[in-house]
Amino acid sequence: MVIQNSWRMLKVKWQFEEIKRSCIVIQRIYRGFQGRNEQLAKADAIKNEHQNKFFEEQAKMVQKL
Repeated sequence: MVIQNSWRMLKVKWQFEEIKRSCIVIQRIYRGFQGRNEQLAKADAIKNEHQNKFFEEQAKMVQKL
């Protein structure tokens, strides 16, 4: 009986560890995806800011003429 209990406990422990590892992998993948999206959004914002500054300077040059 003790052997059977120990074996069942070990199987449940293995299943729990497998589920835990799977959850960690899913979290890692999602956090990477989220981080990449945030980085792309920041890069786009910086690019747009630079473009706006450039166009404003061009508009000033045209207005001087």
